[in-house]
Amino acid sequence: MKSSVYDTILIAKANGNLAGRKAGNALDRRLKLFEAAVLGTSLTLVNAKLLNEYGSKILDFRNEAVRAFYVYAIDHGVNTGKS
Repeated sequence: MKSSVYDTILIAKANGNLAGRKAGNALDRRLKLFEAAVLGTSLTLVNAKLLNEYGSKILDFRNEAVRAFYVYAIDHGVNTGKS
């Protein structure tokens, strides 16, 4: 299984209105990464510092895909223990 670390900038750029999602556009590609994580086809690697960064940068969830990824990362992300 593929393992991934998701950069905060990627999450911030995906945190837009889902109406802007068109097949193959940048928003679509970003959201597909989060969907893979939530569906369990990709292992999400996290640590306390990264989770804190997510929370400090994403103050308002503009779509459910980003919210679902954030909750998934907290609840099911594999903690690397590295800061």
